[in-house]
Amino acid sequence: MKKKLILIILSCVISLGHLLSDESLSAYDQRKEEILTLYKDQRFKEALKAYANLLQETPKMAKYPLNDEETHLYKDALAIYLNPRKSPHESGEAIKEKYSSIIHYHPDYYQLRYLVAIAYANLSQFDHFFDLFYASYKKLPEHYLAYKGKILIHAKLFELAQNQDEKEHERLLLLQNIKKAKKSNPKDLSLYKLEIAFSNNKGLIVQENVQDLMAQDSIIPRTELPFYFDELFAHGYLDLAKKLIKKAREWYPFSRTLDAAEEFINQKQDLKE
Repeated sequence: MKKKLILIILSCVISLGHLLSDESLSAYDQRKEEILTLYKDQRFKEALKAYANLLQETPKMAKYPLNDEETHLYKDALAIYLNPRKSPHESGEAIKEKYSSIIHYHPDYYQLRYLVAIAYANLSQFDHFFDLFYASYKKLPEHYLAYKGKILIHAKLFELAQNQDEKEHERLLLLQNIKKAKKSNPKDLSLYKLEIAFSNNKGLIVQENVQDLMAQDSIIPRTELPFYFDELFAHGYLDLAKKLIKKAREWYPFSRTLDAAEEFINQKQDLKE
């Protein structure tokens, strides 16, 4: 009799837990619809702020199991996303065209869904981004692409900020998510440049990031080299710039950018003498 009573109580508790969980998810889905309405009413900044708050308040769920088929597709799509030769718009078009129909038939491919969501954002189609990203975020809130999505949101809010306090708030949130994304996927080279761009301590960050990139033997895209040399020279890191030139010669034996950087260093040294 006692065992039966315990089982009945446990059953009621479990049922109540499911009910509360469903109500909670329903409430979040309702918020999501309100955000989509704001976006469609061209209240973009309000929609982004509300969406950022929604993500912040979304409860974390148990770890979601990933399957091998999705992982294979995800790695292929990630290679397109991280391809430095493609602009965000170009990679967005490629991922949307190749994978949007797949997640339509496999809505539980949450990693791939993240990439399709970000592709839509890079195409300025945020109504699709909001819906797709949120579904993945509920399942994989600490995924590398969860942080990339938040970076995208806070970068837009930084652009739309109307005063310095707003900008500073978004800048700090940007850096927070950049650091988390770098830790999750240090091979995403775009994060190093972003961190330098938004840091208030550029001298230290450019030094650390260039050293990290060389240490992990990441090939800095040819088009990105001028940015790093400009930052190194602006903060007086001539010795580190020399090391970067030596390393970059392994990737690009013939480069006008590297020639110009060497010439700049030589001129600086001649002036000292």
